[in-house]
This record gives sequence, structure tokens and C-alpha cells, in this order.
Amino acid sequence: MQSKSEQAPVKPIYVRVRDVQEVFGISKRTVYRLNSEGKVRIHKFGGMSLLKVEDMEGLIEGREPKQ
Repeated sequence: MQSKSEQAPVKPIYVRVRDVQEVFGISKRTVYRLNSEGKVRIHKFGGMSLLKVEDMEGLIEGREPKQ
């Protein structure tokens, strides 16, 4: 059995739009532009704006967005 320090890090499903520059190296403004172009979808949860990590990875890798 692995100790907590030996376990692989958990990959997030969503990231906050405010954190996209740190995670993906792009600005919030770019994310909102991509959202308006239909290339990514911003999800609202309470007061948070969330971006699905899988959608951003797909965009970077050239895959079509999932609707």
C-alpha cells in the first residue's frame, strides 16, 4: 500500500477561470474570447466561473470541443 506522499497527484476536472494563467499559461481574457467563439465552455457554479480541464486540453491538442 502506498503512503500519501507516494500517490500520484489527482488531476482536477475543473479549474477556476481566475487560475487559467497559472495552469495553462493563457489569460482570463483569452478564455472569455474562446468561450464567446464556442471553442470552450465556461460553467457557472455559485459565484465561480469554471473551465473544464479536458476542454482546454482538447483545444490545445486540436480536438473538436464537446458540446
